[in-house]
Amino acid sequence: MTVTEIEDAGKEFVDFRSKNKKTVEYLAKEFEMKKAAEAHSRTATANSGIIDTGILHTYKYNEHIFKKINVTTDGKNHGLVMVVDWSGSMGRNIRGTIDQMMVLVMFAKRVNIPFEVFLFSDSYSSELMKGGRHSSERWTHKDDGKEGDLIIDKHHLLNVFSSRMRANELHAAYINMTAIANAYDRTYGHYYGSSYRSIPNKLSLGGTPLNASLLAINTFIPEFKAKNGVQIVNLIYLTDGDSSGGNSVWKRRSEDDKTSERFGGDLKNRKTLLRDSVTKKEYEISESYYIKFSRGSTTNALVEVLRDKHSCNVVNFYIIDRFKHYDASEFSTADIPPQMILSKFRKEGHIIAENYGGWSELYLIKGGRDLGVNESILEVKEDAKRGEIKRAFSKFNKGKLKNRLVLSKFVDMVAA
Repeated sequence: MTVTEIEDAGKEFVDFRSKNKKTVEYLAKEFEMKKAAEAHSRTATANSGIIDTGILHTYKYNEHIFKKINVTTDGKNHGLVMVVDWSGSMGRNIRGTIDQMMVLVMFAKRVNIPFEVFLFSDSYSSELMKGGRHSSERWTHKDDGKEGDLIIDKHHLLNVFSSRMRANELHAAYINMTAIANAYDRTYGHYYGSSYRSIPNKLSLGGTPLNASLLAINTFIPEFKAKNGVQIVNLIYLTDGDSSGGNSVWKRRSEDDKTSERFGGDLKNRKTLLRDSVTKKEYEISESYYIKFSRGSTTNALVEVLRDKHSCNVVNFYIIDRFKHYDASEFSTADIPPQMILSKFRKEGHIIAENYGGWSELYLIKGGRDLGVNESILEVKEDAKRGEIKRAFSKFNKGKLKNRLVLSKFVDMVAA
């Protein structure tokens, strides 16, 4: 990227930070109040075992002559790990994705919640990728690959934000990601200027190694917990499609040959078990059981492994282009018809499903411009009465939170 592009991005980020500061502060205060209330609910009164001399003279008719102490049980420390789909189909959603990402990081930094933000990609150019994306290395394993082991396809987790960053490093990261957002605005038609902006090769969009990223995160979470003293990890995935790959296992060529080949096969009408080699727990994989927004049976199983093994919340923000009546019927019940769900989606811009397809929560959200962090407009008539002004401010604040969906839902998660 050019010096001018970085300078422009720096100015834009300063404006972005200014526009979002009040909302972040508001949610930070709300979060702190909820945490204080939660701590109060964990507080109990107990005898200290030390006599209170001030009321000792009442011992004949008062059984409670010992000093009281308040005992507060330990709360759980939360951490945030966000993993973002960096595939080709995300192009038109990059601006909104980066906006949502940055306000979430701003909040986590403000309230001292440890965080790491990754992009998952198979396009990153490095020593590992020199053999080419379709080299024979993708199809054979010469290190005694065990038959039946799930294959981790070539991918990278690109760490773009971290609570380990110093203030100047974090500021530079904000500016760099703003510049990336501008570059993709130019490429995908949302750009507002006339000059050309370049996209770094290492941050070009590619496939969707979703399953591979879930396997990699499975080994990262214990490290993240240990380094940050975190008890509960809130793992947020922001994606827009199914995994490309991650559904194959190693299969030996022969009993004497130590080389293993990839084997995919058709999972329909076949009982396939995914076994965690550490916990020994098994998860059934079957493509015959279809859930519309579940992202595939293997993905579901890998998400369940994360939840069971690490006791973490695993939430998926699933970007969709459209939401029709037949989509709404996927979430309807006898009491809640599809039309009611469709109306809710059109009004609020998202639908929530709990324990869906392995995820703790699934959010179906609008993409494109609807994903962006746009400012709400405060509309108040000149002759408005006090009640009308109050309602206008309430609507204004709700609009701010609606435009920052990922952040507002994360606050709900960590303050619960």
